[in-house]
Amino acid sequence: MIIDSSGNVGIATTDPSTKLHVYGELTVQSDADSTMLLGNAGTNASKIYAGSGDALYMGGHNTAQLYFNTDGASIIFTNEQILTSATFTSGFAGGG
Repeated sequence: MIIDSSGNVGIATTDPSTKLHVYGELTVQSDADSTMLLGNAGTNASKIYAGSGDALYMGGHNTAQLYFNTDGASIIFTNEQILTSATFTSGFAGGG
């Protein structure tokens, strides 16, 4: 493990490029259901939640959209509809 001069932590790498840079597999485990928050802390974070059994939930805050994008083909889930890249007539820049 290394902590560089800018405060980046590297595990199995000597040149971390982000705040936490892990080279190799990563396991996150707890005795109860687990939630990983991405983005702003608290209720504004997007969430990946591993529930009981093999269930995996992903979602955003309130009306946020969930994007799956690969090579320009997209599926977007909102709280009202499911969109695909074929739905867009003016093009889709991706993101989210």
